[in-house]
Amino acid sequence: LSLILANVPFRTIKTPQKEQQEEEGNNEQHNQSLTMSLIPPLSRTSLSSSRGLVCRKASFFSTVMSVAMGGMCLIDDYHDSITRRNHNHNHNTPNTYITRTTTSTHHSKLMSSMASSSRKKKSAIRQIRSETSQPMSTNEPFLFLVYHKDMYPKGDEKMQAPKQGNGADFNPKAPYRMYHGDRVPGFPQHPHRGFETITATMEGIIDHTDSLKNGGRYGNGDLQWMTAGKGIVHGEMFPLVNEDRPNTLRLFQIWLNLPSRSKMVKPDYIMHWKENIQTVESKDKKAKVTIWAGNLKDKTPQPPPLNSWAKEQKNDVAIWHIVVSPGGKFEIPAAAFGNEINRSLYFVEGSDLTLEGDEQIPPKSRIDVNAGMTLSISVPPSSSSTSEVLMLQGRPIGEPVVQHGPFVMNTQTEIMQAFRDYQRTRFGGWPWPEDAQIFPREKGRFSKKGKKTEYPPGLSKASNGQDSSLDSSTDEKKNTT
Repeated sequence: LSLILANVPFRTIKTPQKEQQEEEGNNEQHNQSLTMSLIPPLSRTSLSSSRGLVCRKASFFSTVMSVAMGGMCLIDDYHDSITRRNHNHNHNTPNTYITRTTTSTHHSKLMSSMASSSRKKKSAIRQIRSETSQPMSTNEPFLFLVYHKDMYPKGDEKMQAPKQGNGADFNPKAPYRMYHGDRVPGFPQHPHRGFETITATMEGIIDHTDSLKNGGRYGNGDLQWMTAGKGIVHGEMFPLVNEDRPNTLRLFQIWLNLPSRSKMVKPDYIMHWKENIQTVESKDKKAKVTIWAGNLKDKTPQPPPLNSWAKEQKNDVAIWHIVVSPGGKFEIPAAAFGNEINRSLYFVEGSDLTLEGDEQIPPKSRIDVNAGMTLSISVPPSSSSTSEVLMLQGRPIGEPVVQHGPFVMNTQTEIMQAFRDYQRTRFGGWPWPEDAQIFPREKGRFSKKGKKTEYPPGLSKASNGQDSSLDSSTDEKKNTT
């Protein structure tokens, strides 16, 4: 362990230095760079390297150990420089981020022109940047954002994909990815400590298992919110349950940081079933907002876990999925605590998006805005597609952040302790028969925590096609792939 830690660099992602900024922010900074908040750790690779680290085919064991020890790698061979520089991600807190220098002069000029264009009226837009690769950059209190879109084909009798994974399949050009899965795509057991994961689904199915003997199946609009706290091991697999049609998967994976006082709380997770998640729709039905967190108009969202940063109202955490059809419009209201709050929009689907009536936004962009001002979103009637935007909003925690692989703490000492604790305890161990555990095809959506099994509203054990409980019985193991 000591030898491994000695050869793997720690990366302080954020530091809480306070500095006054103009309210409009610096629109012209980083015109020649595309910023990523959480590039996977560059194990044994200098930050001045001229090439991104490339994943090679690895065994499942080596992949799991790599994740466990923080040795995740860049999937694409970017052939560009990786440097450190300072960047302000809110008007109060300058943060240190890793940046990738872009090689597209035309794209840089386009983004620079848009970001620095003079506006006659006061604008809520602070900065526009490209987000063409995953993970996408984030502001505090968020740490990580990935938009998964995988066009999985029909599954076979074992809910498997036609191809075999290579242990680290993240190819962005492929119609679908196997990730760390073998024949069933997904992420077999891996540890977390010090933050929360929010998995918000639009399409597709996820099977969840963890070291607390909890398990479940959710998707097609459901959301899982997990507090890793002092440490948990979990798996997220994407079984191809449909044998007669494609198994399209679309979801957001979001990491929300925890303050130092909550980093060692007891792990927990809650399910927000689609049937209970609040939505707001425009009168003409051309704009719809799914409220995963944060109040909107008269709608109150499902509550976050007890120890979440989102639990306190003053932190004003909001996560909204905004879908606008051609000719539609939606106005995002000002945040309750104004420009004390960070707010970013991610244009992830569609070809056309207009902000403030005249600011055209290119696809795959992130837009940082002044949360103290209202902001209109619209799609022109001439557009050929519906546009989708994710909004992330929240008060910065304002504490040091040291992230290494699956652990996010405040100091390097705490990261080293996390490795020691995981090596010693495995965060409770893995109680399931398979590292990449999935449930029988006939099981519907459910969530088992401890001795209690929960189903979506209107569904019961009988109607959900289930005839056995999720325990560790012999019959369960026989019927589980």
